[in-house]
Amino acid sequence: MERILEENPEIEDYAFSINVPSFGYNRSLIFFPDRILEKGLEQAKADMSMVSPTYFETMGMRLLSGRGFANTDIGLESEPMIVDTLFVEKHFSGESPLGRKIHLGGLPSGDERWATIVGVVESARNLSLDNAEAIPFVYRIVRPRQAREYSVFIKTRTPLARVLERVGEEISGIDPNVVPFRMGTLDMYMEEA
Repeated sequence: MERILEENPEIEDYAFSINVPSFGYNRSLIFFPDRILEKGLEQAKADMSMVSPTYFETMGMRLLSGRGFANTDIGLESEPMIVDTLFVEKHFSGESPLGRKIHLGGLPSGDERWATIVGVVESARNLSLDNAEAIPFVYRIVRPRQAREYSVFIKTRTPLARVLERVGEEISGIDPNVVPFRMGTLDMYMEEA
């Protein structure tokens, strides 16, 4: 798939994600190794998506501090994570989150690895255009072959319909059992939300 996208001169940039903005995310509990949850307080939560290293640039999201993902991040001992500004405001109140450890999901056991925050991006309208339901967001890195299903985001130099038709034909030529579906513009998906 990546070869098809890279070799197409009509494609300016592309990215992969497990989720499509406004169509649901994985909500996770967040644990910090240096903070003990006091009885009666609500556990910290964030929505999470797994994205490719090119996701933020393709989606027009600015990296505000730290660094973005790199292909060399896959399989590192400490998984890198990128958080949004809402996450920083809610959980770090003015402190830099860079280099801090977090764990997503259930309470970590002693042998589970902690992830390291390596970057901060501007908050996006992931749930709706008015962002009224905004909650903190965490991004993890993914490669398409790690996921059974994923979304592809394409920034084009030419009309999208022509590019989608060509990409669909090339994918079918490689594997006729793989059928791209729900192809359209991001604006179309956001209007459906």
